[in-house]
Amino acid sequence: MITLSANETHGANHDQVTIIVEDTGIGLTPEQLTRLFGEFCQADNSISRKYGGTGLGLAITKKLCELMGGTITVTSKPGEGSTFTFSLPVSVDSKPATPVSHQDSLPPESLSTTSQPVILAIDDDPESLELIDRHLSREGFTVVCASSGVEGLKMAREIQPDIILLDVVMPGESGWDILSLSKTDPLLSHIPVILLTMLDEPEKGLSMGAADYLIKPIDTKHFLEVLRKYCRTIKKA
Repeated sequence: MITLSANETHGANHDQVTIIVEDTGIGLTPEQLTRLFGEFCQADNSISRKYGGTGLGLAITKKLCELMGGTITVTSKPGEGSTFTFSLPVSVDSKPATPVSHQDSLPPESLSTTSQPVILAIDDDPESLELIDRHLSREGFTVVCASSGVEGLKMAREIQPDIILLDVVMPGESGWDILSLSKTDPLLSHIPVILLTMLDEPEKGLSMGAADYLIKPIDTKHFLEVLRKYCRTIKKA
């Protein structure tokens, strides 16, 4: 059972709304709580296998709360459910808007002149794409996103990215299908494809031509090391 409640408080400096979400689910251990808000993390891999999910929702929720000047906390005990509490100011300080970069809409010719490595991320999950874009843009990569395999192949032919990041489990054409098509396409076969997936089938991916295979939840440091390794290889070639 899930219970939702909300209340508003009035302070000297600002008003605040607090929303509490309680459930009677399986609960979490203290160790699981310490990494619950990590990106690409789940409390337990068995949870993602049983209930689905990418381990991104709470990480994005936390960042959104912080961007709005709020906070989110959680209390939980195994077998007793969890309580999530997030508080947001009713009014926030006015700040200049930060321009949003829509790099997936840039024309191919503008990408060909960039000095940054161009990464094409193909995933049907918008939360995953958003997180990849934010992470890699911050690390000096130019990120282009596609929400389906067919769209990704079309964009890859147009922009000729340095690396393709590919999810495996997607509706329609799966990541396996897209990988196979890319490796038999003369325009794409030279581009390293790195698979990012919850499926533990690295042998299959590598045998089909993937340059690397990373299993979610992904260690951010290792992820960046892999990308930079292939970027160095491309430059040497």
